Amino acid sequence: MTEAKRVDPYAHLMDLGRGALHQAIAAQRSALEYSRQFVEGDAAARPLRAQHEEWVRKALETLAPFYALEQLAREQLLKAQASLFELADDTLRNLTLHGVERGGHRSA
Repeated sequence: MTEAKRVDPYAHLMDLGRGALHQAIAAQRSALEYSRQFVEGDAAARPLRAQHEEWVRKALETLAPFYALEQLAREQLLKAQASLFELADDTLRNLTLHGVERGGHRSA
């Protein structure tokens, strides 16, 4: 009876090897399927990518005049602020000078 239960080491190794081979084949098939899906997905994505790039280009072309207007508005705002600061400075200077000419007291 012990003879019947004895496992042939060679047969056991062959079974393990066969199992590993089947797993390797399954992994290769799976990798090939993923590769096929990737290629198909990439081919499908190319027109979408091109369309997206076209939309971005058109959006930038459309927004360019608004960007130029914004820049112009910023420049005008800075000029207006500078003029207001100059006016305020001149006004304060004139008030101070008039106060000194009249003999007014300047507080330190």
